[in-house]
Amino acid sequence: MKRKRVLLLLCILSCTLQLFAQQINVQGIVYDPSGETVPGANVSMKSNPAVGTATDIDGNFSLKASVGDVLVFTFIGYEPIEYKLTAADTNLKVRFTDSSELLDEVVVVGYGVQKKSVLSSAVSRVTSEELDKGNPTNIQNALKGKVSGVQIISNSGQPGAESKIRIRGTGTVNNSDPLYIVDGMPSESGISHLNPSDIESIEVLKDAASAAIYGARGANGVVLITTKKGTKGKATLNYEFTYGIQNPSKKVDLLGSADYQMLMNEMAANAGKDPYFPTVSSVNTDWQKELQNKNAPIMNHKVSLSGGTDNSTYYASFGYVKQEGIYAKGHADYERYNVRLNYNNVLLDTKSRNWLNKISFGAIASYSKSIQTGNTIGNSEAAGLITSMNMLPPTEPVYQTDPAILEQYAVTYPNHVIAPNGLAYNIIEMREITNPLAAMQVSHNQRTMPQNFGANFNLDVDLLPGLKFKTTYGAEWVFNSIKNVTPVYELNATSKNATSKVEDKKRESSYWQWENVLSYTKSFGRHNIGALFGTSMSSYHYSNLEAEDYNLLVVDIDKGYIDTATAPEEQSKVWGGAEDHRIASIFGRINYNYDEKYLFEAVVRRDGSSNFSREHQYATFPSVSLGWVLTREKFMENRPSWLDFAKIRLSWGQNG
Repeated sequence: MKRKRVLLLLCILSCTLQLFAQQINVQGIVYDPSGETVPGANVSMKSNPAVGTATDIDGNFSLKASVGDVLVFTFIGYEPIEYKLTAADTNLKVRFTDSSELLDEVVVVGYGVQKKSVLSSAVSRVTSEELDKGNPTNIQNALKGKVSGVQIISNSGQPGAESKIRIRGTGTVNNSDPLYIVDGMPSESGISHLNPSDIESIEVLKDAASAAIYGARGANGVVLITTKKGTKGKATLNYEFTYGIQNPSKKVDLLGSADYQMLMNEMAANAGKDPYFPTVSSVNTDWQKELQNKNAPIMNHKVSLSGGTDNSTYYASFGYVKQEGIYAKGHADYERYNVRLNYNNVLLDTKSRNWLNKISFGAIASYSKSIQTGNTIGNSEAAGLITSMNMLPPTEPVYQTDPAILEQYAVTYPNHVIAPNGLAYNIIEMREITNPLAAMQVSHNQRTMPQNFGANFNLDVDLLPGLKFKTTYGAEWVFNSIKNVTPVYELNATSKNATSKVEDKKRESSYWQWENVLSYTKSFGRHNIGALFGTSMSSYHYSNLEAEDYNLLVVDIDKGYIDTATAPEEQSKVWGGAEDHRIASIFGRINYNYDEKYLFEAVVRRDGSSNFSREHQYATFPSVSLGWVLTREKFMENRPSWLDFAKIRLSWGQNG
């Protein structure tokens, strides 16, 4: 009887343990306050934060958990959410709310600033503290997972490769890049050349209402970048050095040689064919390991000097980044140099009158130079590095050492590729798929070296109380040198090059812009109004000169030039071109709010472009937005403690 009681007690304990350890597969989707999905949001266990996942590009997540576990959802700019799981919680829908600490912060909008709590359009902000996390080498990578509705798409894993930013999806079938504005100046060359350490904040204008003030160029959204400025006080010198190593986050689980041969022979038998491997091959190549540049180094030097007095402030910085690729050592490297100087000076500041009582001047100068060396075979192509290493069978050796086969190479493939160690690379006949190590060796002789110069000057004048005038002139020059040297090679029967070639490309562009903005703000009682009117003129010029020649005396990226080619003159090619276009615009904005509760804003911009005929040269881009801050209403005074802020927004606009 006693034994039966013990068994019964053990059974009860077992059932109890099973109940508490009941596992469920939790799936769900995470939304921001406006209903947009949130990619990159963190989902973790409260009891063990190391266990968790992140939402994918569509805001979806999936993880295994136990009934009773508390999930914590976090994302920068939003209040954390805690949720205790029940057995029925297999498909969750989670909606973030804005962080109450961020509601009163001032965000940059087109041609001005506004309090975040009274915005009636969709604007997201990322601060310098958020950007510096993870020590990113470029701004696009720094933005990953930090702004809802924004996708960062990497077209290549090569160091220094520029990622694409897509705001609320793809706007056109051609160029869907947003408009980048750096300290009030459009950046025609993108933002990959900028040093993330120089950035004070990034605002993303996501809807038509917020981007309409930039007219035709704001069709795909606008990214506003504000760089750091000096602050009053003694000179402060900062130096930061970081060094890291890079490795793939995980390795694809592929069949080893023995399992691969067995599977292929079974497949042949099922098809009634002879075995693919009648004798077992001892070759067992791990192509992922062969191609990996283990512990690839990355280093970053940052130096800044800032300070100022009551009337003037300065900020100067220097940055240097060097990065190796995680695959194919020596075939994908990146370096970047950055120099920036921001200077601000108050020319006049008097309290003796209420008109023309303050005049200030600002100047910004910047320079960057990047050096990117790497292969010319993209990862998106069939012959790409990632495709090759994941599709090649483990029975194929990296090098060929069989004397009989090498004799055959000498006849069939006289230009087969020799490795730096003196061994011949194995020739793999799989149509587009070739020996990736051999392909990297013959295709890495490409160097891209862009240089960016920028200058920006502004004058701010306080004309009357609330009435200000600002004039800004800026210019940008970009010089890009691209050189590619291709040797004679034979990777297989279909992938080969019979003549050495050099390509030399020089591309230059220049851009200038002059803008004038008159703005007015006034508050009386609970009424707050703002208005601005501005003009903008800009000009863009691009030219290129490119040449290619054949039969080089020296096949080397440093020594192979056009004048070292020996091909007949009629085989040489030289071409070039130039283009110019200009834009003239006027724009205006009116905003009003009552007690920061009822919000209204209207924007209009008219652009004229030299790219179109006179009949279609001008276009108008209007927008209207409304907002209602519910939490400022009396009936919301007794709202739940978890509801800090609630706002309804409605906007309409035309861009592009």
